[in-house]
Amino acid sequence: MNGGVTGTYSYDEPNRTAILIPSRLSSSAVITVTVTRGVTDLAGNPLESDFTWSFTTASGSDRTPPRIITKTPGENAQNISVNSNISATFDEDIDPASLQSHFILTGPSGEEIPVRLSYNVGSSTATLDPEADLAFDTRYQVFIRGGVRDLSGNATSSDVSWFFTTGRAPDITLPVLTEQQPGGDGVPVRSLITVTFSEPVKPETLSGNFIVSSNQGSLPGQISYDARSLQAFFNPSGPRLEYNTTYTVLLTQGIEDLAGNRLTQVSWTFTTIDPPRLEEMSPAGQGVSTDPPPPIRAVFSREMRGSSITQSSFQVVRVDPFTQQGVTVPGSISYANAIATFTPNIPLSDNTLYRVTVTTGVEDANENPLPAEVTWTFQTAAPPDPAPRVASTAPANGTVDVSVNISGLSAQFMRPIDPSSLLGQFEVRETNGVCCLPRRIEYDADQQRAMLVFTGGPLAYNTSYTAVLGAGIRSTSGMPMGSDFVWTFTTEAAPDATPPSVTGAIPPTALAKFRRPISPGSRFRSASISASRFSLPR
Repeated sequence: MNGGVTGTYSYDEPNRTAILIPSRLSSSAVITVTVTRGVTDLAGNPLESDFTWSFTTASGSDRTPPRIITKTPGENAQNISVNSNISATFDEDIDPASLQSHFILTGPSGEEIPVRLSYNVGSSTATLDPEADLAFDTRYQVFIRGGVRDLSGNATSSDVSWFFTTGRAPDITLPVLTEQQPGGDGVPVRSLITVTFSEPVKPETLSGNFIVSSNQGSLPGQISYDARSLQAFFNPSGPRLEYNTTYTVLLTQGIEDLAGNRLTQVSWTFTTIDPPRLEEMSPAGQGVSTDPPPPIRAVFSREMRGSSITQSSFQVVRVDPFTQQGVTVPGSISYANAIATFTPNIPLSDNTLYRVTVTTGVEDANENPLPAEVTWTFQTAAPPDPAPRVASTAPANGTVDVSVNISGLSAQFMRPIDPSSLLGQFEVRETNGVCCLPRRIEYDADQQRAMLVFTGGPLAYNTSYTAVLGAGIRSTSGMPMGSDFVWTFTTEAAPDATPPSVTGAIPPTALAKFRRPISPGSRFRSASISASRFSLPR
């Protein structure tokens, strides 16, 4: 500067900036600055020529201290990069020397963070460059203490401070499996294949990277993911896995966590259980006796779930010899010690083919079903031409209070009979009366039941009736009963429909004697006892 203005020289090496802070400048003066060829680079090369420029100082005296107009990072800023610089921009140029020990950065415990301080004249910006990266997810405080001066020597009078927080550390941890199911041998065939991750993963990366296979190839299935439990599930598309089969589960590196870190490839194997089987079925073959009717049994290779053995999963049918269609045999089912037993509710027919089916609805305790439906047949023995025998009647012999509106009587036989032999052989009459009541005869071959349907209206009240199955009723082979089968029943008493009547009166107490009992309360509600019909003399 011409005129020999004195001041303080400094050099900002990162910004390649030389700074001269004049000790004093006159107001309203033209100041010329010259950088001569005496300035050299690190190799000793001088400037090609002197560099000169001028400026004019303001008139009057500057008495206003500098003011911060921009803070970077901003006040309470979040997720700041750990390699960020901290800067403050003033509304005028300041004396860089006054920033020393006044512009500082402190950590969460108040410790001062080592930094490099620089100042840019053109932007009036002071910058702190931490010597090392800041810590992740940490709150820092910036101080600019009072005493920072502008070029006219005006100094700030108070401290300025603000906070900012750095961002979290990037996720570089690879996801791993913490649990995997199933494993080992004897795995149920309806198992869900499940894995648990150490951290959340991207669900879309599971498709094509969660693979289950056997020696038959890849197993089709649906993959689902539960973000709360961090579990992924492979549900086979078929009804179950194959029995006694080894499966390999593979999770590839294509599975990523939310930060894009890839799973290290994982695989394991498991082998499914042997299937439950039917080891014994009875009865089977030809000539099965029907007297007494045999229990129908299925013996399993291991304990089964008793509730899965029902009328729909353990079926017994009588095969029609003409249509070959099955007629369901009613019965009850019991289960104990790996044995299921079907007990028919009606007698089995002689010389008849029966078919027994145990379906795949039968399961063991771990819901492993039979691998396939099992069916067997047995043929009952032909009877030695036995006579028909009655198993039961309705109403039963000796029944009383039978409704007069009963539709008819029935008799169930032990074995099928010839329906045509019922004509004239199934009658009913009043026990002390003349035969016979009007009726129609029907026969249910499936139930082996003969039915007498009344066609003459209701029966008489309080009357004993006698029903007769005649000795001429024949079996299907033509053998007659040989003697009548007789039973009796009595109908209900007739309802009381006779009105009461007065038989005498005893004055002066207004007593009335009735022919029949009446309800005591009727004198208050019966229209038949009124002032016009029951009054006292005056």
